[in-house]
Amino acid sequence: MTDVARPADATDATDVPPGFERAARLDDVPATGLLGVEMPRDRVCIARLGDEVYAFEDRCSHALYPMSRGELRADGTLVCGWHGATFDCRTGAVCRGPASIDLQQYDVLIRDGDVYVRLRS
Repeated sequence: MTDVARPADATDATDVPPGFERAARLDDVPATGLLGVEMPRDRVCIARLGDEVYAFEDRCSHALYPMSRGELRADGTLVCGWHGATFDCRTGAVCRGPASIDLQQYDVLIRDGDVYVRLRS
């Protein structure tokens, strides 16, 4: 089971473009793993695959189970912990059902060891 991070106030976000919100410290996201984050408008699953970081809505498109409670495999496959649907962590695309709808992906920005996410309306 993955812990839920609650974003702290950013100290200096002057170089962060509008619309991005601080989600977590990069160090809080396992090197090949997942972190569920409660954002002001939504719950986000942050996936880290080595040096790359991705963010998705933290709900499987099949049955709304938290993706952060699933598994991120070394090949970039994101596995839902409930029914086993698989997605590409780089794009959110469905790799195998029972899900048939891609995950909602968000833009990610790393600044000074912080992960920022831009949620879509």
